[in-house]
Amino acid sequence: SVGDNGTLCYAYNGEIYTQPAGGKPRKVVIDLTRDDAGQETIFHFTSGASDPAVSPDGKQIAFTVRGELFVTSVEYGTTKRVTETAATESDVTWGADNRTLVYASERTGNWQLYTAKIARKEEANFPNATLIEEEVLLPSKTVERAYPQYSPDGKELAFIEDRNRLMVLDLKTKKVRQVTDGSTWYN
Repeated sequence: SVGDNGTLCYAYNGEIYTQPAGGKPRKVVIDLTRDDAGQETIFHFTSGASDPAVSPDGKQIAFTVRGELFVTSVEYGTTKRVTETAATESDVTWGADNRTLVYASERTGNWQLYTAKIARKEEANFPNATLIEEEVLLPSKTVERAYPQYSPDGKELAFIEDRNRLMVLDLKTKKVRQVTDGSTWYN
């Protein structure tokens, strides 16, 4: 944008600059002060945790409480809330990389599988992650998917589809194959 006095203001390479007419650009120093900084949400649950899943390295435990997904460290007292939805999350399983979770959620009106991954490479675990990326696997408004379970090598994900078919997803190709005929319920 341009001011009345001819001064330019623009963004370049993720920064903001001003430049007087005929002058040199100056980077604008911006300090953000958050009024909520330092506030933590403290939960006190003495019961009701379910769906525990230990990470492959044994250093993290994922679990659900009141339908929300949490991950805690076994080495120190930090716990991270992974989901915050009005729906129920359950059936959590760990990827072989210790940085990926897959779980079922009812947030779209039917059970779907979601993946949560630690976004920043420099962050080693969920309890200390500052950014977690979440996405739905195989989105559908009519097909229900739940009970995910990674293969030991982490290359495939088994799950139950429509409450009675055992399916396997190849995570690289995204192809799904049916393992059972769907005539009975497998758990």
